[in-house]
Amino acid sequence: MKLFIITGTCGTGKSTMKDNLAARLDKGHYACVDSDETGRNWRDYVGTEQKAKQKE
Repeated sequence: MKLFIITGTCGTGKSTMKDNLAARLDKGHYACVDSDETGRNWRDYVGTEQKAKQKE
């Protein structure tokens, strides 16, 4: 199985792209996820080059 994680800023069409890919790809071989659906955000990784700032 291959996983596509679609990332981008708000309003750039992540959900539209996810829906279009999901409709075209074989669901048995591919999964599409909008990064907003994961509960993760780029802010979760800000400063991760510094161990003291890493979030767990």
